[in-house]
Amino acid sequence: MVPVPLELLELGMLVEPQSIVEKVWDQVLRIQQRLIWEPKTALILGSGPLGLLAAITCRILNLDVYVWSMSPEGSIQAQLVRDCGAQYQQSGSSESSQQNNLTLSAYAEKLGRPIDMILECTGYSPLAFEAMSALAPNGVLALLGVTPSDKKVEIHSDAINQSMVLENKCVIGSVNAARKDFETAIYRLMQMEEKHKGWLQRLITNRITLEQVPKLEFKDISLKAVVDVIPQAQWRSLVKKTEEIAYSFSV
Repeated sequence: MVPVPLELLELGMLVEPQSIVEKVWDQVLRIQQRLIWEPKTALILGSGPLGLLAAITCRILNLDVYVWSMSPEGSIQAQLVRDCGAQYQQSGSSESSQQNNLTLSAYAEKLGRPIDMILECTGYSPLAFEAMSALAPNGVLALLGVTPSDKKVEIHSDAINQSMVLENKCVIGSVNAARKDFETAIYRLMQMEEKHKGWLQRLITNRITLEQVPKLEFKDISLKAVVDVIPQAQWRSLVKKTEEIAYSFSV
């Protein structure tokens, strides 16, 4: 068990998704020891809880961050992106206006700067292949989303192969996490609370009781739902006093 400090009592449920972000960062740093790598930009695909945590993590690590997602420009997701210092772009669709009807490749080109790291958090597999082309030389594409079906797409395999090999790009997949990733996640969440007070609380848009779960409609969840097995009013009375927590992690 990894103890959660009292300061994060109401945000403990975010430790697990944040541990996924920490694991991939740890892996990327290990892999990129293959060369001198000084990343300046990160592109996050998706603005669900995982994508938003990835975005604010990259901001905490002083990267310029861009988020590409289907959520409308006026959504809570877009506002959270902007409030942590990142830039938001609504992805194009057939229903979108001409201004928003951008492909990922076109958006990356429009940015006018190399994208050193891309974190794919949507689970929409065609984006993964498009991201390979958008990635800068020596960059890393991390796949965190899990595809739900058997979608098939036609790709320019030779062009992707050439860019991956000749530009020294890397693609990795990551899921779950080790103990040290959970420990790093706790540390990072505390950093987020210090620099962006209240931002994490805004991720939690729906709180329900265990009895309400059977009637839950997923379409009614704005961003992230939390099930309170025990009423919040009782939480502090159930906290066990322990010695000062000692963590061992990579940041």
